[in-house]
Amino acid sequence: MKSSFLFLRWLRTLANIACLATLSLTATAQKMPKQTYPGRYYTSVEKLAEFPGGRDAMLRFMADHIEYPSALDRMKYKTGPMKVRFIVAPDGKLYDITVDSAPVRKVEAQRGMDDYIISIIHAIEIMPRWQPARLNGQPVAQLYTVPIQVVE
Repeated sequence: MKSSFLFLRWLRTLANIACLATLSLTATAQKMPKQTYPGRYYTSVEKLAEFPGGRDAMLRFMADHIEYPSALDRMKYKTGPMKVRFIVAPDGKLYDITVDSAPVRKVEAQRGMDDYIISIIHAIEIMPRWQPARLNGQPVAQLYTVPIQVVE
Protein backbone atom coordinates (compact mmCIF):
# COMPACT_ATOMS: atom_id res chain seq x y z
CA MET A 1 0.00 0.00 0.00
CA LYS A 2 2.73 2.43 0.97
CA SER A 3 4.80 1.57 -2.12
CA SER A 4 1.86 2.27 -4.47
CA PHE A 5 1.31 5.63 -2.72
CA LEU A 6 4.99 6.50 -3.17
CA PHE A 7 4.86 5.40 -6.79
CA LEU A 8 1.82 7.63 -7.49
CA ARG A 9 3.49 10.54 -5.75
CA TRP A 10 6.66 9.97 -7.78
CA LEU A 11 4.61 9.74 -10.99
CA ARG A 12 2.76 13.00 -10.21
CA THR A 13 6.08 14.74 -9.47
CA LEU A 14 7.52 13.47 -12.75
CA ALA A 15 4.46 14.73 -14.65
CA ASN A 16 4.78 18.16 -13.02
CA ILE A 17 8.46 18.35 -13.94
CA ALA A 18 7.64 17.42 -17.55
CA CYS A 19 4.96 20.13 -17.72
CA LEU A 20 7.29 22.75 -16.27
CA ALA A 21 10.07 21.78 -18.67
CA THR A 22 7.68 22.07 -21.62
CA LEU A 23 6.45 25.49 -20.49
CA SER A 24 10.01 26.65 -19.92
CA LEU A 25 11.09 25.56 -23.40
CA THR A 26 8.07 27.27 -24.94
CA ALA A 27 8.79 30.53 -23.13
CA THR A 28 12.46 30.38 -24.13
CA ALA A 29 11.59 29.71 -27.76
CA GLN A 30 9.31 32.74 -27.85
CA LYS A 31 12.06 35.02 -26.53
CA MET A 32 14.76 33.82 -28.90
CA PRO A 33 15.49 36.12 -31.82
CA LYS A 34 14.36 34.86 -35.22
CA GLN A 35 17.81 35.27 -36.73
CA THR A 36 21.04 35.04 -34.79
CA TYR A 37 24.06 36.72 -36.34
CA PRO A 38 26.75 34.04 -36.72
CA GLY A 39 29.83 36.25 -36.86
CA ARG A 40 31.73 38.90 -34.97
CA TYR A 41 30.30 42.39 -34.53
CA TYR A 42 31.73 45.71 -33.39
CA THR A 43 30.53 48.40 -31.02
CA SER A 44 33.13 50.96 -32.10
CA VAL A 45 33.65 51.63 -35.82
CA GLU A 46 34.97 54.39 -38.10
CA LYS A 47 31.62 54.94 -39.84
CA LEU A 48 28.34 53.98 -38.18
CA ALA A 49 25.74 51.84 -39.91
CA GLU A 50 22.98 53.98 -41.40
CA PHE A 51 19.32 53.56 -42.28
CA PRO A 52 18.61 54.51 -45.93
CA GLY A 53 17.91 58.25 -45.84
CA GLY A 54 19.57 58.78 -42.46
CA ARG A 55 18.41 59.06 -38.87
CA ASP A 56 15.38 61.26 -39.60
CA ALA A 57 14.11 58.73 -42.17
CA MET A 58 14.61 55.92 -39.64
CA LEU A 59 12.66 57.79 -36.95
CA ARG A 60 9.87 58.51 -39.45
CA PHE A 61 9.81 54.82 -40.47
CA MET A 62 9.56 53.74 -36.84
CA ALA A 63 6.82 56.29 -36.08
CA ASP A 64 4.84 55.01 -39.08
CA HIS A 65 5.23 51.32 -38.21
CA ILE A 66 5.21 51.10 -34.41
CA GLU A 67 1.75 50.95 -32.92
CA TYR A 68 1.33 52.21 -29.36
CA PRO A 69 -1.36 50.02 -27.73
CA SER A 70 -4.60 51.85 -26.94
CA ALA A 71 -4.75 50.01 -23.58
CA LEU A 72 -1.55 51.77 -22.46
CA ASP A 73 -2.84 55.06 -23.83
CA ARG A 74 -6.12 54.75 -21.91
CA MET A 75 -4.23 53.99 -18.69
CA LYS A 76 -1.88 56.93 -19.29
CA TYR A 77 0.85 54.36 -18.63
CA LYS A 78 4.41 55.68 -18.86
CA THR A 79 6.70 53.08 -20.44
CA GLY A 80 9.85 54.77 -19.26
CA PRO A 81 13.02 54.76 -21.35
CA MET A 82 13.41 51.87 -23.77
CA LYS A 83 16.23 50.76 -26.05
CA VAL A 84 16.13 48.65 -29.19
CA ARG A 85 19.35 46.82 -30.00
CA PHE A 86 20.20 44.89 -33.14
CA ILE A 87 23.15 43.93 -35.27
CA VAL A 88 23.55 45.48 -38.70
CA ALA A 89 25.42 42.86 -40.77
CA PRO A 90 27.97 43.76 -43.48
CA ASP A 91 25.25 43.11 -46.11
CA GLY A 92 22.83 45.51 -44.35
CA LYS A 93 20.49 42.85 -42.93
CA LEU A 94 19.38 43.18 -39.29
CA TYR A 95 19.84 40.42 -36.71
CA ASP A 96 19.34 39.75 -32.99
CA ILE A 97 16.66 42.37 -32.34
CA THR A 98 16.04 42.96 -28.62
CA VAL A 99 14.09 45.55 -26.67
CA ASP A 100 15.22 46.64 -23.20
CA SER A 101 12.62 48.29 -21.01
CA ALA A 102 11.93 48.97 -17.36
CA PRO A 103 9.86 46.36 -15.50
CA VAL A 104 6.11 46.83 -15.85
CA ARG A 105 4.80 48.57 -12.74
CA LYS A 106 1.11 47.74 -13.24
CA VAL A 107 -0.10 44.19 -13.78
CA GLU A 108 -2.91 45.41 -16.05
CA ALA A 109 -0.32 47.07 -18.32
CA GLN A 110 1.67 43.87 -19.00
CA ARG A 111 -0.36 42.79 -22.04
CA GLY A 112 -0.13 46.28 -23.55
CA MET A 113 3.64 46.39 -23.00
CA ASP A 114 4.02 42.96 -24.61
CA ASP A 115 2.04 44.18 -27.64
CA TYR A 116 4.15 47.35 -27.80
CA ILE A 117 7.42 45.42 -27.72
CA ILE A 118 6.15 43.05 -30.42
CA SER A 119 5.22 46.07 -32.55
CA ILE A 120 8.70 47.56 -32.10
CA ILE A 121 10.41 44.28 -33.06
CA HIS A 122 8.14 43.89 -36.10
CA ALA A 123 8.96 47.43 -37.28
CA ILE A 124 12.69 46.68 -37.08
CA GLU A 125 12.24 43.33 -38.87
CA ILE A 126 10.55 44.95 -41.88
CA MET A 127 13.10 47.75 -42.27
CA PRO A 128 14.93 47.92 -45.60
CA ARG A 129 18.60 46.98 -45.68
CA TRP A 130 20.93 49.46 -44.02
CA GLN A 131 24.24 50.86 -45.18
CA PRO A 132 26.71 48.80 -43.12
CA ALA A 133 29.25 50.17 -40.68
CA ARG A 134 32.81 50.49 -41.90
CA LEU A 135 36.12 49.73 -40.24
CA ASN A 136 39.38 50.22 -42.15
CA GLY A 137 37.24 50.90 -45.22
CA GLN A 138 35.60 47.47 -45.08
CA PRO A 139 31.93 46.75 -44.26
CA VAL A 140 31.59 45.16 -40.81
CA ALA A 141 28.78 44.09 -38.49
CA GLN A 142 27.85 46.62 -35.82
CA LEU A 143 25.73 46.47 -32.68
CA TYR A 144 23.31 49.39 -33.06
CA THR A 145 21.16 50.92 -30.31
CA VAL A 146 18.11 53.14 -30.76
CA PRO A 147 16.55 54.81 -27.71
CA ILE A 148 12.75 54.97 -27.76
CA GLN A 149 10.78 57.56 -25.85
CA VAL A 150 7.01 57.90 -25.97
CA VAL A 151 6.17 61.57 -26.39
CA GLU A 152 2.73 62.80 -25.39
